[in-house]
Amino acid sequence: MARPVGVPHADSVARRSLRRPRLGPSGVQRGRIGNSAASGRAVELAVPPPLARADSLCGKASTVTAQRHRDLPSRLPDRDHWEVVVIGAGPAGSLAARELARCGHEVLLVERSKFPRYKVCGGCLNARAVSVLEVVGLGHVLSPQDCHPLTTFQLQTKSRCVQLPLEGMWSVCRSWFDNRLLEAAVAAGATPCLGTEARFTALSDTMPSQCRWAIGLHRDGREVGRLAAQTVVLATGLSRILPGTSSQWQTWVDPASRVGVGATFDAHESQYEPGVLSMGVSSTGYVGVVRLANERLNVAAAVSVPQLRAWGSLQATMESLLTASGLPLPEVGNTTTWKGTPLLTRRTTPVGRDGLFLIGDAAEYVEPFTGEGMAAALASGVAVVPHVRQALDGETEAACRAWSDTHRRLVTRQNRWCRRLTWVLRHPRLARWSA
Repeated sequence: MARPVGVPHADSVARRSLRRPRLGPSGVQRGRIGNSAASGRAVELAVPPPLARADSLCGKASTVTAQRHRDLPSRLPDRDHWEVVVIGAGPAGSLAARELARCGHEVLLVERSKFPRYKVCGGCLNARAVSVLEVVGLGHVLSPQDCHPLTTFQLQTKSRCVQLPLEGMWSVCRSWFDNRLLEAAVAAGATPCLGTEARFTALSDTMPSQCRWAIGLHRDGREVGRLAAQTVVLATGLSRILPGTSSQWQTWVDPASRVGVGATFDAHESQYEPGVLSMGVSSTGYVGVVRLANERLNVAAAVSVPQLRAWGSLQATMESLLTASGLPLPEVGNTTTWKGTPLLTRRTTPVGRDGLFLIGDAAEYVEPFTGEGMAAALASGVAVVPHVRQALDGETEAACRAWSDTHRRLVTRQNRWCRRLTWVLRHPRLARWSA
């Protein structure tokens, strides 16, 4: 297997969000991942060229039904060693699994939840995220029948409302979007293993010598299988399942960080119009509301832990945030399930070690704004591919060091802007002035 020489980098500056993909050295398809609202920078990713086998399968992605997903969790992998095991089937994990499978690698995609499943999310894809999908040939996922283009950003405080134009953004239902990316990974040749928790365990003498990691598969609290992997891509979001000791991996969590709260429910006669991203800001937190294509509302907020405890429940927290910011209260049914997250802002180092690569929220996460979290997850899911391939070629240490550098250019710099904007959103007076 020839190692691609094109390594993704983030140093080129371009003002346009997307350029036509082109072939670079060793047949690596190149494409620029769009200019963010923060810096106007473009990130250049190395996208592996699709194999003929993958091309013939990718066209089937949109025809994989929900019934097929309900059948997938009952299957356990029929082999005990893999070139790549991707843990976590969110946007970052599914996209990484798809691109690695398109390169002809044996990829197992393990996800502890059964699909479809709800995730606390702002429900937005910004222009940078859309550019990633376009570069890897998944732009068709965003169809007007399933997504709403967002044309207006409404910033609401108690005393002021400002509307600004948006371009290149979409509102998406996370359960639907994650399903579509999982379908694309399966169609490209990745093997799914849903409803299964992955836990790192000790390598045994019977496992192949080239395998660096042993993983136990668990269902209903008991181990149902064990396998070995040459490389692992960890895309588990805010969940911590890192192997080894705390001296090997260090996770910093901002003690002042907020937690996420969210739900989706029927829009009914909602005052929230399609195509509008509404964000309410108050001294206790901020909340975003978008209308989805399936006539449902997606509500997500960031709130401090003391305020969450003071309000007593997730629904009461959301209602208080909406009222404090001046946004209208939607009609919430009794069957609505509200979900929360751990503390949001965190960072784990190193992001690459011994053939294990952290991507998406598992590597670094900050309180997001207008889809930056989703954009970073998708971009890292594609950018990690050349480094995983380099590790499979036996250059593990060099691949891990290179991924740390790439991740820093690709994600960490962008997140600095998110931190600054989050600080503004925590101070409503500044938000009113900046608007």
